[in-house]
Amino acid sequence: MRAVAGCSQENILPAFAPFSHIKQKLIFHSMRGEFLLSGWGKIMANFRMEREARMRNLTRYRAAATGDWTWPFDMTLYENRSSELSLAERNELSLLAKHFEARQHRLSSQMIIAAVSEETPLTRLICPLCDLLDVAGAYAANRFIALRVLLQEVHRRQQTYWGWSREDWIELLCRDSRIFMQRYHATSGARPYLITACYLLTDCVDFRPLSHINLVTLANAVFGKASVQAAIQCVAEVLQQWGKRPSAHFPQLIAQLLLATHSPRLQDVRREVMLSLYSTSMARDYKAEFVRVSSVLTHLGIIEEPIGRSASRSTRRRPQRKSIKASRQMVPPPDVPLEWATLCQRWREEAGKALTPATRRTYYHYLLKIGRWLQRTYPQAGNPSLWTPELAEECASMVNNMRVGEWTNPKSQQRWAEQQGRSLARETKDHYLLVLSIFFQDCAQHGWITLSFDPGVYFLSPSQRSYMDVRRNVSSG
Repeated sequence: MRAVAGCSQENILPAFAPFSHIKQKLIFHSMRGEFLLSGWGKIMANFRMEREARMRNLTRYRAAATGDWTWPFDMTLYENRSSELSLAERNELSLLAKHFEARQHRLSSQMIIAAVSEETPLTRLICPLCDLLDVAGAYAANRFIALRVLLQEVHRRQQTYWGWSREDWIELLCRDSRIFMQRYHATSGARPYLITACYLLTDCVDFRPLSHINLVTLANAVFGKASVQAAIQCVAEVLQQWGKRPSAHFPQLIAQLLLATHSPRLQDVRREVMLSLYSTSMARDYKAEFVRVSSVLTHLGIIEEPIGRSASRSTRRRPQRKSIKASRQMVPPPDVPLEWATLCQRWREEAGKALTPATRRTYYHYLLKIGRWLQRTYPQAGNPSLWTPELAEECASMVNNMRVGEWTNPKSQQRWAEQQGRSLARETKDHYLLVLSIFFQDCAQHGWITLSFDPGVYFLSPSQRSYMDVRRNVSSG
């Protein structure tokens, strides 16, 4: 441990004193918010200690906003960072855990205060946590809850937090706030501070297994809100000049990038960091926007070139996979009319680009089922231009009476063996009719076919037709 002379609970050090050596801290009762320290002098001393910690964070935030940034948590200041627990530490943790389980808040608080006021077996474990929670901005009841959760986990794992992996932290943080509250019998207010501690100790910026994680809040706690908002605004202004509207998730991307860079300054971003973030920690739905962010940083002269989708290692194989997939799709199913299958494939590749790939694939399989019905009943009508109003109405009637497993690929019928023959849900039938309407209208708009009927009328669902009939009767009456 580090030694600082002249340090006691009543002797408040200057604003830049090391956090844990104020010998510490203002702790409230976790349920009623009452002070656990007796004596007005100690209460005022603890109030000044909390104020000093807040002022240090404010000073750090202001320095970061002016470009004078330093990392807030220096692990090298703690000499003993062993992941192994000594026998004395195990015994003290066991006693502290019993106090936690019995909800003996006064006894557990006394052990924590003793650990930061003098050398005890728990000092090595508690002082760095107090420093972490100072940086995270955790005070009062949330501070006590965060300490309790961390120390309970140290006792349960019989390993100090210095040796925890990302997976260990993800397990501690729980999938969502509700599970966290049930598991630790705590309010969800302490969870963001534990996320900050996880980042400062492990550099983890990939919290995808968890929900309700706000990376902007995490970046604000580490870098300060002014610095984070300045970086977000800088990139957003360039995107708006290009006619690109940032998504609702855009601030989260910038916060994640700053956290991965370990700096609130955009000029400190490196292309290698963006590549690593893109390939390992970026959710698939946000990669396209992240590529646009890299284009902005290239425009600002911060990185050499945008990362692009070709940056990831797997994309070097993509042309080969695409050619294999394309060659497979060029072969029409043998039980579907050739003209129908060819036009469905063309629609999927060209007209259906406004839809997601998964939606296009689903719609394509719906259309192939219609093609199998055509092959069985009207093989000469494989060309959609030959469809008549009578055929369209008969197709809609077929869909309204369709059953599970009907007109499916023979190779996949085993999947529906248990539900074979049951009537399709009304919503599914309506979806088939919607796909038919979209398909015929798109093909006509591209000039691929000519229509002798209105798909928007003949492929209405029964409920929509009833509504239209009522409207028609009302208007005529």
